[in-house]
Amino acid sequence: MALIIYPLSGFDSFVTLEDTTSNLTNNVIDTTAWTALAETVKEIYLRQATLLIKSRIDLDLVVSVDNLELATSLLANYAVGVDITDDTNDGNIKINEITGVIHKEYFTKGKASNAMPTNVVSLLSEYGFVGSGSIKILRA
Repeated sequence: MALIIYPLSGFDSFVTLEDTTSNLTNNVIDTTAWTALAETVKEIYLRQATLLIKSRIDLDLVVSVDNLELATSLLANYAVGVDITDDTNDGNIKINEITGVIHKEYFTKGKASNAMPTNVVSLLSEYGFVGSGSIKILRA
């Protein structure tokens, strides 16, 4: 089933498969796991990433979709091998943090698997992102 892309009514992804491939090629060191997936599986990851992001941002604040598309692409790639829809505190979660040329990889114990990587959180901040353990303050 083809993806319906935001801002169309009934959308199920913020980004196309083609744009995801481009975003990952330009911004991620290792896309081996993503590249190996069938297109139908990639669409599932994009739908999951979109659902998780959509639940934590204010769509009324979306003016430009550039960061939203990149964040969705990065989260879908991050999710390969991790169930980002699971909000339990069980197990170890592999974390990859990439800052410039520095690549940190480690496991955290008891971290919710739907926690988002730092680079995704940063990209979503302009959309009123509310992460787990975060609060959102609005002016009256």
